[in-house]
Amino acid sequence: MKSLIVNCDSDYNLACEKIASRLKRDGHDVTKAGIDVKNINKYDNIYLSAIYTWNIPAMIKLVQQITAGTKVEIGGPAASVMADYILLKTGIKPKIGLDARFDSEPSKYLSTYTSRGCIRNCEFCSIPLIEGKTKEIHDFIPAPIVLDPNFLACSKEHIINSCEKLSALPAVDFLHGLDARLLESWHIELFFKKLNLVCWRFTFDSLKNESTLKNVLAMLKNYQIKPAEKIIIYCIYGFSDTPEDAWDRVNLITSLKAHPYAMRYQPLDTLEKDSYIHKNWTSTKLVEFKQLCNIPTMRWLNDLLRRVRTTTAR
Repeated sequence: MKSLIVNCDSDYNLACEKIASRLKRDGHDVTKAGIDVKNINKYDNIYLSAIYTWNIPAMIKLVQQITAGTKVEIGGPAASVMADYILLKTGIKPKIGLDARFDSEPSKYLSTYTSRGCIRNCEFCSIPLIEGKTKEIHDFIPAPIVLDPNFLACSKEHIINSCEKLSALPAVDFLHGLDARLLESWHIELFFKKLNLVCWRFTFDSLKNESTLKNVLAMLKNYQIKPAEKIIIYCIYGFSDTPEDAWDRVNLITSLKAHPYAMRYQPLDTLEKDSYIHKNWTSTKLVEFKQLCNIPTMRWLNDLLRRVRTTTAR
């Protein structure tokens, strides 16, 4: 049985890796490819996964090339959000949410989830639509990149047990950030005791959370964690803010010696990345803001990641 797994995005796709592992275990001849795959009609089964909605048009175009009789499955976060649109364009009903056939597949991965869902309901986030409220995964497979939407919203028991499982890894990075509103001293002490944390990632999406950000950085300072060395702050922009508001947040972050990372707002159903421009912004200001914020931060972060890889490889 020849099976093709298509990652419709350039990012690492955990779902694709799990599907590949399971199919190989079941005896399939598995090929993994990107959206530019050729000779698509030589396979018996085709699985497509899209993380971002702006890659859906290319995915649909690819699906429309597949001959009748081939088993085709479509999934991923973007497919969950745009399920009706994909069904209309392809005649295929996507898998919505997690797929129990593959989600617990054991293997070695670059990323993992110890929990799904989130207690927040941010308007710009698709997690509430796809995953709902926080659900703990007790049998998760440890991996260096943790993708939990809100790890600190989990129970104390789960957080302690998860850190114990992750402690076997040379380094750990909570890529989607930690909820500064939930951070307590015992979290910091636990992370220090159990994990080699690559860096501390938080978000600062509104000036009304200024006191929370300052309190968290002050708390970390008590543990000799220097913002310039270890802290990155995500800032969404272009949603309902103004350039002045966005710059106020970034300037505050830099004044606190931490590193800002600008994340441009994308509507949940957008089919073209960076096409949305809020009335408070212009295309030029959106591009300039991202460049001025992210170029220095990415230079620092890439250097940090190189040092972490060098240290953990010894």
